[in-house]
Amino acid sequence: MLVYVDDSGDSGQKFDKNSSTHLVMAACIFTDYTQLELLSEAIRLVRDETGFTREFKFSSTRNKVKEKFFEKTWHIRYSVRAISIEKRFLYEEKLRTDGSALKAYAIHRLLGNNFGRIQNAKVFVDGKDTEAFEVPDHAYLMRQVNKRTANSVREVRFIDSKQSIGIQTADMMAGAIQRAVRMDDKQDHRWFNYMKPRTKYPMGTVWDFCKKERLEWERQQALSTMKEGDPTP
Repeated sequence: MLVYVDDSGDSGQKFDKNSSTHLVMAACIFTDYTQLELLSEAIRLVRDETGFTREFKFSSTRNKVKEKFFEKTWHIRYSVRAISIEKRFLYEEKLRTDGSALKAYAIHRLLGNNFGRIQNAKVFVDGKDTEAFEVPDHAYLMRQVNKRTANSVREVRFIDSKQSIGIQTADMMAGAIQRAVRMDDKQDHRWFNYMKPRTKYPMGTVWDFCKKERLEWERQQALSTMKEGDPTP
């Protein structure tokens, strides 16, 4: 099993200064290695047809290239497990104030809370992100993940995303999810609709991490509105 991990969004809390509303961490899971070869072939077609030569990053890739990416790769068999964190509902101080700690927490929970779906996997993480993820080395990450679910990970490699279509694909998946869940005028579900079948249970998922806290906040808001509208003195 091969697993490629990347994120979308930032860890900031300054929502009035363009901090993203959500942080998304996504893992692309390949159980058939030949699918990576097919993915590489599909990406070559995307490049041939669009003239796109740069690294695939959702945030900086033109919409026409995104459309071609999802169109040409839809038949590749892999699953996506992701965690989506609506940051305003984080109540632990360290996660609210330490961006590295938040990203480290997200990657540990994503890979560790897999209910046995990730087994004996080789995990690939963008080498440039290890500092941002507060991941000092591969042994540390393996210990943290396997502590939650034994035998999930047998090897971790930090690699250059420019040389890995797997990491680039994880970036595209994370970006598609983040664009669908963000709470501003740039919200757009079309990219997520392309890849939604990959999140199908049991191998795939999109974990709405702060759902409980959000529902409680909505309940409190509704109660407050009811009280404001109550004419009883």
